[in-house]
Amino acid sequence: MLTVLVMAAVLWGIGWAMGAPLRARLAMVGALYAAVLAIQFTLPGDAALRAATGGSPAPWLALGGVAALVGGYGAGLG
Repeated sequence: MLTVLVMAAVLWGIGWAMGAPLRARLAMVGALYAAVLAIQFTLPGDAALRAATGGSPAPWLALGGVAALVGGYGAGLG
């Protein structure tokens, strides 16, 4: 799981360094998140790639829920 979080941070940093807009950086990280969820839900439980990305979709779904709450709160503040 840590590897994927580092990948997300690297994507964000490269996007920032290139001057990419916030929406583009969010889209890149969102695509990575969607890919990880696809891996978690489609590969069998003993697959190496699934194990390398955390082994279970539960922590990823919790992370997505927290991100949705934070994003919703931020949007509500204006």
